Amino acid sequence: MKKILLSIILFLSIALTVFHFANKLSYATNGVNPTSITVPRDQTIENDYFATSPTITISGTINGDAYLAGGNILIEGTINGDLLAAGGVVIVSGTVTQDVRVIGGQVIISGPVGDNVAAAAGILNITDASSVGGSLVAASGNMTVLGPVGRSARLAAGQIVLADTIGDGVNAIVGQLILTPTAVINGNLIYQSATQAQIQSGARVLGQTTRQQPPEVNIQKPDRNKILGFINRTLFTIALINFISYLVIGLLLLYFTPVFTQRTVDILRRRAWASLGVGLLTVILAPIIIALLFAIIIGIPLALILLAVFWLFLYISVIFVSLFIGELIFSTSGTRTARGWSLFIGLIIYQILTLIPVIGWIIVLLAVLFGLGALVLSTIDTYNDSRDKEVI
Repeated sequence: MKKILLSIILFLSIALTVFHFANKLSYATNGVNPTSITVPRDQTIENDYFATSPTITISGTINGDAYLAGGNILIEGTINGDLLAAGGVVIVSGTVTQDVRVIGGQVIISGPVGDNVAAAAGILNITDASSVGGSLVAASGNMTVLGPVGRSARLAAGQIVLADTIGDGVNAIVGQLILTPTAVINGNLIYQSATQAQIQSGARVLGQTTRQQPPEVNIQKPDRNKILGFINRTLFTIALINFISYLVIGLLLLYFTPVFTQRTVDILRRRAWASLGVGLLTVILAPIIIALLFAIIIGIPLALILLAVFWLFLYISVIFVSLFIGELIFSTSGTRTARGWSLFIGLIIYQILTLIPVIGWIIVLLAVLFGLGALVLSTIDTYNDSRDKEVI
């Protein structure tokens, strides 16, 4: 059964790739897609043929492979090669000397096929006027096979009717399987179905007939406690990872940029509302400026730099707010301590607040806006001081 599904998936992948190429080729060679394409009866094409159109009719002869995509496809001529077709309605009443691979809403094969047939369709009808020289691999909602198949058949459908000779075994995944009195299977019949096959009087299976029950699907009601436990564990893990990341980066900032870090915290203390306003303005304007730079080809490198800086500022803004909270707690209690401990305590308080339902998201938003604004103001002040001192 797995081979059936793998064959169908492989077929679909190959077919979609081919028809994408065919569409590109049609536009490249013709410049337009006509509403109707016809190869008349007196025309012979001496190479592979590609066509995409709402309506395609092949009445002539193609001495090569045919790659067709359209709304309605009719093959009533001869294809001396493979046929690959995708359409709403695909009718093959002519001759295909090699393989047929077809995708369609409705597929009708009523002519001889020299080798294999692979089909995926809403409705598949292989009429009694047809013959398949090789194997049949097909999937559809409703399938009728009234003509002979030279080798094996691997099928998947809601309903399958077999009414002629299958040269080898049949493997099927099916809702309802029907073998008419004229059906002959020269091999084993293996089918997976919830219902017994209707093997009518006169039908013959020369090998073994094996029915397999479909796998049972146990749908259990989700355990609310398990789901809540999983969510809580996930949130705790994320909070722990964030805490460690913020702590490490914050300690690095305190070690390598102590003056800049303290200046940012002081701005939060002395110019809190200005920080909030600048943070909100930055969040609104920065994406617009970056998008405009991306729209200008020569501005793309600058846009990438600004985007990286913007995301960096958003991420580390929380660190300065946490350090501010920690220093505020220690200064209020009259305790003097290292700034690393202030950062540690501030991060713990921040992480606890963010875990509160609903309010947590508001805390995160405010922390980012306050921290981002203070960071932008501190960067501007540092730049101006450096210019004044002729450092840069």
